[in-house]
Amino acid sequence: MMCEMLEYMDAYYLRRILSRLVDKEMNFMLRSLENVSTVKDRSLKDNTCLESNDQRIYTSENMSQMESDKLDPQALDVLYKLISLVHTNLSIPSHSEISGLSSTASIISTESGDESNSIGHSSLIENPVASILWNIDPLVLQDVLLFMVNNFPRTLEGLILHMLSPTTAEVLTRKFDEIDCRNTSEEQSEFYRQFYSVFDDQYAAMGAILLAKESFSFQAFCNVLEKYLGVSVDKPAHFVKRTL
Repeated sequence: MMCEMLEYMDAYYLRRILSRLVDKEMNFMLRSLENVSTVKDRSLKDNTCLESNDQRIYTSENMSQMESDKLDPQALDVLYKLISLVHTNLSIPSHSEISGLSSTASIISTESGDESNSIGHSSLIENPVASILWNIDPLVLQDVLLFMVNNFPRTLEGLILHMLSPTTAEVLTRKFDEIDCRNTSEEQSEFYRQFYSVFDDQYAAMGAILLAKESFSFQAFCNVLEKYLGVSVDKPAHFVKRTL
């Protein structure tokens, strides 16, 4: 059958085959998140104080008492875990300080430890933020993000600009797609308007998400080449730097 096919179609079929294998590999990599523990159980009141947008300091216990009517228990649990991760791994400066930072600000530490300059399979899936996002209903995530927009904008900014690993970006954008499917076009526009209003440079935030998402896709592509063809590909420096 292959011998009867016209040669000029070879490149087309190769692209289709690679595309299908890459999609399959990406789904395989993400399914692994289901077996990854998210965040060690801990209470924020025993860890760090939280900075609100009006500069008052709340502990998780106080915030839970004041805001329990706005978020359901699952959303509150996710909110606590995300804020805890950001404040544990990053130094969250004031708004005036963070406005001058680029999206390549220094990372203090990562939950899974210091990693080498590679974006192999294991480093992509061993990410607590990605695991949290993967296991949450998209509309619950929407509530959490909007709550952070209004109450913890700098923490949300730190999460997106400085803690967005390739896996996290892929999961986040897939959740965005799911949110879009369950919202009207007006609701979609309003959600993204509020979400990106947190960032001094909205295009920098979009660029950070896109670059990390491309890095995830590229890693899946490399996995396919190595798995089926035995070919290893050097990873571009700008992808390597995005690894968490």
